[in-house]
Amino acid sequence: MELRHLKLVKAVSEEGSLTGAAEQLHLSQSALSHQLRKLEEELGASVFNRINKKLVLTQAGEKVLESARKILDELSKTRREIAQLMDGESGLIRLSTECYTSYHWLPPIIKAFNKRYPKVEIEIKTDSDTSTIKNLLEGELDVALVHEAVKDSNIRYTKLLDDELVTIFNADHPFSEKEVVLPSDFKEETLITHSKNFESSTLNQKVLKRYNITPANITYVQLTGAALEMVRADLGVTVMPYWMASNHLNHTALSYLPLTRQGLLRKWKIATLKDQHTPSYIRHFTQLLKEKQQQIYDRFEE
Repeated sequence: MELRHLKLVKAVSEEGSLTGAAEQLHLSQSALSHQLRKLEEELGASVFNRINKKLVLTQAGEKVLESARKILDELSKTRREIAQLMDGESGLIRLSTECYTSYHWLPPIIKAFNKRYPKVEIEIKTDSDTSTIKNLLEGELDVALVHEAVKDSNIRYTKLLDDELVTIFNADHPFSEKEVVLPSDFKEETLITHSKNFESSTLNQKVLKRYNITPANITYVQLTGAALEMVRADLGVTVMPYWMASNHLNHTALSYLPLTRQGLLRKWKIATLKDQHTPSYIRHFTQLLKEKQQQIYDRFEE
C-alpha cells in the first residue's frame, strides 16, 4: 500500500466518486481507477461498493480510511513543523566551543538573536569529552566555535576573531623580572589550568609539548575568578586570554607577560556543516556571531 492509495481512499470517501476525487487530486479518472484496482488486488478485498452511483466504503475500506487519516494528518503536521523550522518560527541551535572562555562573550549575542527568533532555543553543550568537530560531523552540534580547523569537505569555516593567551602571575613572582615567558620557565612552576585534559590544551600542544616541557605541578580550576585568586595568593601561575584577565590586571596585584617571543594567538572560527538546507536561523546566528563578537570582545578589554 502506497501513500497515493491512502490519498485516493480519503479523497473518494470525501467526494463520493472517482470524478470528484480526480478533481481534488488533480489526476485523471482513469489513473485513479487504475490505482484503485491495484489497491484492491493487493488487499484482496473491495474498498468501495457502488450504491446509487455513489462509491461507499466497505468494512475493509473503512480500515484503510482510518489509517489514511492518521498517516496523512501526521505527514501534514510534519511538513508544517519542518516549514516552521526552516523559517525560524521554532527550532534549536546546539552550540559548543573548544574553550569555555568563549562563553563569556556569547550572552549578548544570544540576547540579540532571541529578539528576532524568540522561539528558537540555543542549547550550549559544555560537558562533551569528545572532539567538538567530531560532534559537529556526527550531527550532535549545529554550530561549533573552534581555533583548530580540521580539514573536511563537509565543514564550512568562517573567520571569527584572534585572541592572545598570556601568562598571569603574582606581581612579586620572579617572572616579573622577565620580558617574556618561555617554555622552559614552566618546569619549576605550578600551572593552574581550566583544562581537564591538559594534554590537549592549546598551551601544551602549541608550546610545551614541542619542547618536551611538563610543569612541576598542574592544578585544575575551572572558574576564572578562583584561578586568579590562587594566582594572587602566589599558589601558581595561569595562562588565559588577555581579554579575560585585563580588568583584574588593572586593579589587583597581578601581572602578565606574553608566551614566547612570538606570542601565542588563537585564531577562532565558526564551524558549521555545508548543507544547502540549513535553517535560516542558523545562518543568521552565525552572521550575528561574525558581526557582533569583535565589538563585545573589545568591550571586555576596555
